[in-house]
Amino acid sequence: MLLEAPPLVWQKLPSESLKFVIASIMDLPFLTYTADELNALSGTFSGSAFVRETTGVDCVSERAAVRASGGELVVGKIAEDGMTFALARFTEELSYE
Repeated sequence: MLLEAPPLVWQKLPSESLKFVIASIMDLPFLTYTADELNALSGTFSGSAFVRETTGVDCVSERAAVRASGGELVVGKIAEDGMTFALARFTEELSYE
């Protein structure tokens, strides 16, 4: 089985095209989700009324990381200079055959 690099999910960068370019250069998938897809996730996420009003989701970075990995949140939201980051762990077992 060929292993793929884990997906990166960005909540905010200067432009959508820049996010795509960075993902392409790093040979990583570029994933986006609707507010409904992110809101459907169960779990405890750090929420913000401002983010909910702006995007329709209380916490984009944490929910998107969990949705992309299909796993569990490892590092909660970190915010700096208008960007947020969250890290989630894949829970499926990988085969090295």
